[in-house]
Amino acid sequence: WVGVLALAGCGGGDDGPASSSTTAAPVSLEGLTADQVLAKAREAAQAAGSVRVKGSIAQGDQSIEVDLKLGGVARGSGTVMLDGGRIDLVRVGNDMYFKADEKTLTDTVAQGNAQIVTLIAGRYVKATVDTPGFSDFSELLDFVAFTKGALTPAGPITRVAGKPVGGVPTVGLRQEAGTLYVADDGAPYPVRLEPADAPGGVTMSDWGSEISIEAPPADQVIDVGALG
Repeated sequence: WVGVLALAGCGGGDDGPASSSTTAAPVSLEGLTADQVLAKAREAAQAAGSVRVKGSIAQGDQSIEVDLKLGGVARGSGTVMLDGGRIDLVRVGNDMYFKADEKTLTDTVAQGNAQIVTLIAGRYVKATVDTPGFSDFSELLDFVAFTKGALTPAGPITRVAGKPVGGVPTVGLRQEAGTLYVADDGAPYPVRLEPADAPGGVTMSDWGSEISIEAPPADQVIDVGALG
């Protein structure tokens, strides 16, 4: 599942409730091939327009946990826990907003500069999706990019037995790198993604829920250009 199995690579994900709205009509997956199930899941996800994503990301030696809400094209918000530090992120179009605790600020934007930490503390740094350090998060905060990656296999897929995810029965779609679980009760939303060779995973829930993503208030924002 192109670009998204990295989300499931370091453990710490959960099998929390696979709740969803009724945006997509109930579909029976009985007798369908793996490719047919994937097509149903893709159709349901695209129609939903929003999702909550919770789990873990493996990026090199770093452990990153995410809890994100994605709604529409290039709009998302949420929290990232990076090596014990917290980052709050908002994306509205090409604008990215980043608010972090002192530890994370010191290690990232401020590069150890205490004056910059003091200047930024408690505020969002505004940048663009192309700004170094922000681009890594940009696709995570785009519903279209995320669902495309989650539902694009990197190779052949096989239908396998599912497992309950948040109490919902599922059908498994396995490829070499991992398994995608698709709800087999109600709308066929993708509800969980797990790597083949590591614990943990990513849960996808609240498909089709109302999500409003707005830029932070101007008095809580500082432009990255002001940091020199």
